[in-house]
Amino acid sequence: MTAIAGSAVLPKARLSAAYATGSLADAHDHMAALMRPHRLTLTDRTSPFAMRHQSVRLGHVRAHWLAYGGHVQMCSDAMERFYLFQINLHGACEVRLGSNVSLVRAMECCPVMPNQALTKTWQPDCAQLILQVDRAAFDRFAADELGELGFGGLEFRFSPVAIDPALTGLVEMIDLIRRTTAADEAAMPNARLTQHFETMVMSMLLSGLPHRHAGAYARVPVAYAPFHVRRAEDHIHAHIRELITIDDLAAASGASVRTLFSAFQQYRGMTPMSYVKALRLKLAYAELAAATPLETSVTAIALGCGFRHLGNFARDFREAYGVAPSTLLRS
Repeated sequence: MTAIAGSAVLPKARLSAAYATGSLADAHDHMAALMRPHRLTLTDRTSPFAMRHQSVRLGHVRAHWLAYGGHVQMCSDAMERFYLFQINLHGACEVRLGSNVSLVRAMECCPVMPNQALTKTWQPDCAQLILQVDRAAFDRFAADELGELGFGGLEFRFSPVAIDPALTGLVEMIDLIRRTTAADEAAMPNARLTQHFETMVMSMLLSGLPHRHAGAYARVPVAYAPFHVRRAEDHIHAHIRELITIDDLAAASGASVRTLFSAFQQYRGMTPMSYVKALRLKLAYAELAAATPLETSVTAIALGCGFRHLGNFARDFREAYGVAPSTLLRS
């Protein structure tokens, strides 16, 4: 087997013309410049190798059409800065993410999280559309869509998903952009269209693939809430560091406890006290991230944010943000 390794430098070009090569080394260098350092290995040197690639970049989303035309294995450390969504247009590809392995077949999509090493073993007939989405931008978008309360980062399930009509529409839309921009960079959409495009891609990925916030994202958002909900929210924000009970919220809102429960479930997707806890966790996260261990402690910040049970606070914080409060404070 022949292996190639190197370093990555992101290019300034927004659109790469169709690229083709029969050289494993050239193929490696080309893709390393667009993604990250990796190892590219020809696992069967008796089979032909004919790499083809084209990419379009719009904002925080880059679409790659890629085929190697041979038995090829790609190994990389964690992607770190971006999510990958691999859509097999035809053929098969084995994907290993950490200790998990999946065989992705034609017209299936497999998400790749940024925090685990990746190995892909391509069959000669495999061709993929790979969506490379900036991690920070996608996390910000998801947090805004979900209102940030209780948002602990995206976590897509590592499992091939059959392409449904919505994702098929996404593939066709991206391919249309590729075909209309391949000949002339001046034909690229303007900045406003670019922003709409990346938002649509992120929204369709969130709605079409399984992830930890799928249930919350599926609920239709309601911008307007009844006055008694907003009065309860005003009381919560004004007294977030103090003891708050459901009776306090009912009195502040002018509604019964039962009515308040029902309205919060309908308009906020959670109970009133879950809303209080999520807001306190968000406040604690901000204070822990800004402080240092020499200035304060996890206990002091937790108590200052209205938490009374430190064990429950540590558990809820880790569940919401994927990190222990003490770890965040030290970092």
